[in-house]
Amino acid sequence: MRTALTKILRAKKQNWEFLDLSGLGMKELPQEVFELIHLKTLRLGKYRTKIKNAITIIPKEIAKLKNLEKLDLTDNKISELPPEIAQLNNLEILILSSNKFTVVPSELTKMTNLKELFLGNNRISVLPTEIKHLSNLISLRLNSNKFTSIPDEINLLNKLQYLYLYDNPIKNVPKEILGLNGKDNVCSLIKQWFIDKTEGESYIYEAKLILVGEAEAGKTSLSKKLRNPNYKLNPTQPMTKGIEVKKWVFDYDEDQNFHTYIWDFGGQDIMHSTHRYFLTERSLYVLVVDIRAEKTDFYYWLNLIELFSSGSPVIIVLNEKHSYSKEIPNAIIKRFENAIVGVYNVDLKTNSGLSELTEIIKSNLKTLPHIGKEKMLNKWLSIRNDLQKRTNDYISYDDYQLITQKHGVQNVEQSLSIAKILHELGVILHFQNHPVLRNTIILNKAWATEAVYLVLLDKQITKNHGKITFKDLDRIWKKYSLTKRVDLIQLMIRFLLCYVVEENKTYIIPQLLPENAPNEDYQINFKEDEIYFRYKYEKFIPKGIVSQLIVKMHEDIYDETQWKSGVVFCIDSTFAEVTEDFVDRKINIRISGLHKRNALSVIRKKLKEINFSFKKLSVIEEIPCGCKLNTEEGKPFFFPRNNLENFKENNHKTIQCHTCSKNLTVLQLLDSVLSDSGYINELEEEFFNNPINKVDFVKNLIEGGEMRDVEFKSTLFVPLGSEDYFREKKKIESLIEKFKKEGNKKALEKNKERLEDLEKKKNNDKAVKHSTMKNVAALANTDGGYILIGVSDDKEILGLENDFNRNNKSDKFDSFNTDFDTLITQYIGNHIQSFIKPEFVEIGKKHVFILTVKTSDSLVTLKIGEDGKNTSDVYVRGAGSARKLGADDLIKLVMSRK
Repeated sequence: MRTALTKILRAKKQNWEFLDLSGLGMKELPQEVFELIHLKTLRLGKYRTKIKNAITIIPKEIAKLKNLEKLDLTDNKISELPPEIAQLNNLEILILSSNKFTVVPSELTKMTNLKELFLGNNRISVLPTEIKHLSNLISLRLNSNKFTSIPDEINLLNKLQYLYLYDNPIKNVPKEILGLNGKDNVCSLIKQWFIDKTEGESYIYEAKLILVGEAEAGKTSLSKKLRNPNYKLNPTQPMTKGIEVKKWVFDYDEDQNFHTYIWDFGGQDIMHSTHRYFLTERSLYVLVVDIRAEKTDFYYWLNLIELFSSGSPVIIVLNEKHSYSKEIPNAIIKRFENAIVGVYNVDLKTNSGLSELTEIIKSNLKTLPHIGKEKMLNKWLSIRNDLQKRTNDYISYDDYQLITQKHGVQNVEQSLSIAKILHELGVILHFQNHPVLRNTIILNKAWATEAVYLVLLDKQITKNHGKITFKDLDRIWKKYSLTKRVDLIQLMIRFLLCYVVEENKTYIIPQLLPENAPNEDYQINFKEDEIYFRYKYEKFIPKGIVSQLIVKMHEDIYDETQWKSGVVFCIDSTFAEVTEDFVDRKINIRISGLHKRNALSVIRKKLKEINFSFKKLSVIEEIPCGCKLNTEEGKPFFFPRNNLENFKENNHKTIQCHTCSKNLTVLQLLDSVLSDSGYINELEEEFFNNPINKVDFVKNLIEGGEMRDVEFKSTLFVPLGSEDYFREKKKIESLIEKFKKEGNKKALEKNKERLEDLEKKKNNDKAVKHSTMKNVAALANTDGGYILIGVSDDKEILGLENDFNRNNKSDKFDSFNTDFDTLITQYIGNHIQSFIKPEFVEIGKKHVFILTVKTSDSLVTLKIGEDGKNTSDVYVRGAGSARKLGADDLIKLVMSRK
């Protein structure tokens, strides 16, 4: 609260228009804030800090802030607003995300000047029809709530351009147009939906029936028997290569047919990694088991279905070949009791149990959640019917758009949404997020998948350990045109099945690589400096995680050192070995070299993408102790990252290593191998909140700590005095002579620049101030960092005494802070206050001013040049210094921030 009051006092003295009180741990608003009648922006929510405010009540005095244009209350504990808030007639942006609202406050619907309203991540279930009164609303965020429907009145908001609805159980519009994440703007889709709805809509009576299981379990035989019970089994029936899709139509009731697409998946191991691209919602799953073979991995298949089906029901069919019978262990039934709707025995040869099974399958298809409850626009159904009549294996996306336009769909976004729904239902295949594949609408699913599996199962390619040449493709894909072969290869790359070796124009399938490493020569690159990291998959590890990583990072593979379950990368002169332990459900990483944390960050990013693609996969990151190796296993002890997180959340500073019994600092462990800036920020806060550690933290920065970029300034306000000037000049000249002798051109040029800067700063307070302010702007425009004032470039602690004594104020610290705030406002603007944190640290009776600078969410410009004249310069940080951007670089920076 004291920090808040200090800020409020400064804001009042200087008539601030922007005030940031986020991240101060406040539980209530100080009354003094309501005296700031000049405020246009007030930020009270969590912002770029782990510390939260916990405000529960907004006082009625908020109405005094008549000039307020933006109010940010993110991540507090507010559940209602005072009626007086409606008196803020100038308020245009109101952010109420991540609070405790269960209803939309009635006061909001009276604030007709609002342009942006944020209500995401609350517990609101009803959007009132009165929302139509917010006629000036441009952006409305409702994601991550409990809304079950969207009222028609949303279409009356004529100025609305941005609408976010992701993560809501909305039933009156298709989930496919609600967005894939909280960043998806679905405004035009929703508005068009309500317009098209007036032309009619119909309930959906179709779904996918997906048959999975090991090879030769009887999936294809079951597919044929469901459609024709009198079909006679063929003992020489060829193995399913890929996926066969067959249509099955039966009666839903007296007036309505039910349309089912039966997807029969090939069961060979190498095919499993592609299953996930076809396992969808709106489906019933049947796991077919050959009980005679006794090789079905129930846990594998049921976990795989659980990952991708979002709670779809599963029927287990025990195929009693040759009158064998078997029971499933109760542990499996109990583990998946929410998914398994029944276990049924059937003899497909004699049709014993087939009639009962068929009716059970029909009944479960008819009772899927979307059947007879969700509607599809008649316009969309006509597009579906048009596509189904076509005999083409595929059509171009341009042709597909012509079809949708013929049926009255002109909006490109809506056209894509229809394709997405039809993909989910199994009518077509369309991989919208792939730059090449999105140009093709696949009508014949078997056409595409058969081509892929012809390659995967080819004996010659298997013999060559997954190496594919153009000769191989000519031999295997004779019936496919040359142009379509490009799409098919892209399909394999999209499935992360292979990658291209550009030098010799070949392709590699990692799943067909040798079982073991080609040789152990790569081990010489791993030194004693190696670090470890590990992923533990709690319940289930999908097959081929490392194979997919190889595809994603093939350009970094070291000297072709890769095998079926492992790979060695070389990233920026740093070596990384990644291995997969399928039995223990682990991915092990060890890294050695100059840039270990950076290399690990690259690998973690790619593995995160792979793990995230499995949606509900439960993965624990494990961090090593970093002390002595376990002498028995030759490996360090690993802490589960979530354990360290729990310790941190419960304010436990240390944790004991099970190997060496030492007490280790929790935050330092979290930061030891991770490059996440969040832990760096927390470590920084931990130091600053502890007066003893604060000195250690600053010393660490001065001594060259690698946490982030650090800039040293001898002074902030007062030009160097003659004594300081000559001492500094002598040091720099000595360094110049040294680097001349050593031939270190880079260091030589840098110190010559330092000498030039020193001459400019002598008796020039404008240059002194400008030097610090340009570095504030530069750090804010790039990756953030620190500025230490009172420390020379060669890291000598000079202190702030000259700055303190320049105006003879009694409270030198408060005076320095006030003058610093004035400087910030003059040179950059008050808005930068959100991204900087000033602090005094006393080291050996000398005071250092440390300024922590965060990355700004918008471009920071410098309003005053070195000569004291007005300007609009943009600086960025690079190679240890601030540099001004030219026009071309400025354009690139602006574009990169969009």
